[in-house]
Amino acid sequence: MRSKIVLANIVHHRQFPIPYQFEYPLYMLAVDLEDLEELDRMGGMLFGVSRRALFSLHRKDYLYPGNNSIKKALYDFFADKPPFASVKKVVLVTLGRFMGKGFIPVSFFFCYEAKNVLIGVLAEVHNTFKEKHLYLLRELEQDSKTGLFRFSTKKAFYVSPMFDLNGYYDFEVKDINDELRAGLEKLDSVLSGKLP
Repeated sequence: MRSKIVLANIVHHRQFPIPYQFEYPLYMLAVDLEDLEELDRMGGMLFGVSRRALFSLHRKDYLYPGNNSIKKALYDFFADKPPFASVKKVVLVTLGRFMGKGFIPVSFFFCYEAKNVLIGVLAEVHNTFKEKHLYLLRELEQDSKTGLFRFSTKKAFYVSPMFDLNGYYDFEVKDINDELRAGLEKLDSVLSGKLP
């Protein structure tokens, strides 16, 4: 089993309309989708999939509505999106729910080919209006010094009262086989997770 709980730091920083910043430690789940059924079976009241438990992942919180599993929904989504149609392993990095409650602002699906090579990331961004958008991060450019992969995309929907619909997100991710690091930046606003 390759899934784990990781300690992350959530960082937010903006310059306008008024300067504001914070940084908080929190725990995130890094779940290999191959492990979900076993985790649910072994989890008892500690961890569950689409059921009541202290920590849980619920199918309706991820991707688009449906009765299939998170893994099946993800592979269906990838079916016509090369090179993702060849994905062999996916690790979901997410907050999940605690005691059935929670808001998940962003989740990252790290996608690997057969030889454990990162081919891209699917970032799922939620807002407080129960809307979500999937950003498929492919053709990632890797910084040779930091090892970070970068991707920029036009903002697709309203997320924050501080920002309108104009603008771009800049995503930064690092292969979680090396170190968990995933983030998105909008103007001077940053949300990122990093292992200490």
